[in-house]
Amino acid sequence: MVRRAQADGDLRDDVDAGDLALMMALLLRPIPGLRAELTQRSVDRYLALMLDGLRAGPDIQRLPDSGIGLADFGGA
Repeated sequence: MVRRAQADGDLRDDVDAGDLALMMALLLRPIPGLRAELTQRSVDRYLALMLDGLRAGPDIQRLPDSGIGLADFGGA
């Protein structure tokens, strides 16, 4: 899915599947003590912001380092 979106020009080419997995895990991890209403608002807002930042385009700034691939999760 990642490669297809990149080939279609919809997803920036310096993002890998592992990047997406970690981003979603961090986004969906609740912050202890945060009100449920604020948690939901922040998830909705930051998911939209995250998806916007993943879009390919001519003016994107390259990400530092290389993408995190699914293989990076295997050697803990």
